[in-house]
Amino acid sequence: MSTKSLKVVITKKHTLIKINSIIDSKHPGILILESSSPDNNLKTQFIAQNLMKNGFKSDKMKHYKGELFKVILSQK
Repeated sequence: MSTKSLKVVITKKHTLIKINSIIDSKHPGILILESSSPDNNLKTQFIAQNLMKNGFKSDKMKHYKGELFKVILSQK
């Protein structure tokens, strides 16, 4: 059985509530969060930290393409 993954590119319109509703509807085993621009890096990190407090664990966090932030999370 393969694990379902979901990739979300975080923009200024995304909130923690919106991300949680996406997670509730899609039920991913692996969640990939990427910032759409360097301005959204802190928002992406904030959302990832809150998800880690609520049932996800961090598999990998890194900056890529020089500036953008990417987090790979999986269900505990």
